[in-house]
This record gives sequence, structure tokens and C-alpha cells, in this order.
Amino acid sequence: MAFTEQGRRLVFTRVFEGTTAFRGRPASTILSVANPNEESIDLTFKLGGMDQMMASGARSSPLTSTQNRTVPGKGRILESISDIFGDVEVSSGYVEVDVIEGVGAIGFELVSLVNDSTIFGLNAGFQQDSQGLELQGSSEEKIELFSAQLASQASDLYTSINLINLSSSLRTVTMTSVGDDGNNLADPAEITMRPGGVFQGDAAEIFSSTSSGSNGAVGGTLQGEDRFEGVGSLRVRANGAGVVGDVVFGGPPGE
Repeated sequence: MAFTEQGRRLVFTRVFEGTTAFRGRPASTILSVANPNEESIDLTFKLGGMDQMMASGARSSPLTSTQNRTVPGKGRILESISDIFGDVEVSSGYVEVDVIEGVGAIGFELVSLVNDSTIFGLNAGFQQDSQGLELQGSSEEKIELFSAQLASQASDLYTSINLINLSSSLRTVTMTSVGDDGNNLADPAEITMRPGGVFQGDAAEIFSSTSSGSNGAVGGTLQGEDRFEGVGSLRVRANGAGVVGDVVFGGPPGE
């Protein structure tokens, strides 16, 4: 899907870099940031996430890895996470890109699963200046996010749900699986996210009867050790602004 606008803050919501980065398998993430304007732009890249780890084994704090880049007018930069931030291992991270000088930018990320001959891409999310205060968490108005597809079928298909709290405040987030008839497939799952925090989990575990203290599936089914199975859509509600996310669908390696 093409962008029709540009933004001064881009968010790349999925970052995988390293030998076990994607579900225990090697992965690499390449970021593409384009400048559609006549004048050059200056950018700041910030790497965030719960599990940043340098190759040496030293763990870094969220959003402490920062790098700068300049993109010429009508130009583009295309670099991997390792190109930008050095020798890092990241399995549930994200990158914020701020345009500190210039009009704005657009972005796209490409994730490559090295051993599986698989790639997938995501557009960068963005916030305009007029929404910047909300992104920083000054608004306590509840927000809702939606995914039109949610599927979990034993070992054949998974849905990985990824949420990031970009605000400066704690956020309470409720995830609800909804069937085609409009009824809940399982009891909603609630989590609390710290500022800068990342949540990643599979629908099978999130909506199981044990993971969130629920009473079991309503419109979906529970298999094995109370693992949720079902097909529908996803609704995410947060008690304030600044929560963004995405979903990724997949199956067993090599299939």
C-alpha cells in the first residue's frame, strides 16, 4: 500500500537482527527511508525494545542506541539494522525515525528470514506534528486499533501480535478476538505496558484459557494445553495515546 502523505516521525514496528532473531531463526531487517522533497532532510534513528543486546552480551536500555543520517532531496537511504546501529542482536525491537531538519519522509522495512528463503515487508507508521503531543502521551483519551485478520490453527498457522507503547506513561491494553458473527472468540486479554515497552505474542497463547486468567474460548476452541484456535479479527483498546502495533501471519518453517 502506497503512502499519500509524509511524516516527521516514522515508526518501524518490527525489527529482527541476528542468528536467533525471528522465532529462533536467523533474520535481518533493512530500513528504507525516502525523501520526496526538493531539500535534504536530517534524521535521527533510535533503536528501542525490551531485548536489545550487543553481540558482546552486554544488554542496552531501550532507546539508547541513536544514529543520525542525512538524505538528499528526492533521495533515499537503504541500510540494515546492523549497518545503522552496529553489531546488535534484536528479536522484539522497533526503530523511531525523527526528521529533525526538513519537511518529512516516508519509510518501508523489509525483513529477511535468511534460512527460509522468506521475506516480508511493512510500511512505516508515522505521526504528523499536529499529533505529536498525543504520541508523547499527553492525551488520556482511549484509542482503538484493528486488524481485519486473526487466525490460529494448531501448528499450521499463527498470528504474531506486536504492540509498542511510544508514550511516556503506563498504558493498559486490552486485546479482543472477534468472530465473523461479531461475537468474541475468547475472553479478552489485558496487559500493562511501560513507556517504551514492547509486547509480542502469538494469538494461540494470548487468548488461551491460562495466559490471561480467562475462562476459556467462547467462539473459538481450545486445543492441547488450552491453546486457542480460531479465525476472525482483532480489536486492541488502550487507555491513552501512543500505542501502535502490527500483526504477522505465518506457518511452520519451510512451508
